[in-house]
Amino acid sequence: MRRIGYALIALGFVALIVGVIMAGGEFGGFVMIGPIPVAFGSSPQMIIIAMCLGLTIMLLYIIAWRR
Repeated sequence: MRRIGYALIALGFVALIVGVIMAGGEFGGFVMIGPIPVAFGSSPQMIIIAMCLGLTIMLLYIIAWRR
């Protein structure tokens, strides 16, 4: 589980860097409200990136939880 925490931190930094480089400072985010994922951002591209990163995090958690 500790590795997943490190992965979350790394993915957060990657999302920040991608936002600054690709979009000139746009933002995006992903929040889980119970079982419902919510993505937000300042452009459709950032929302798609946030959703992809959020789903990746969810898959990592599921894989680690099954072990």
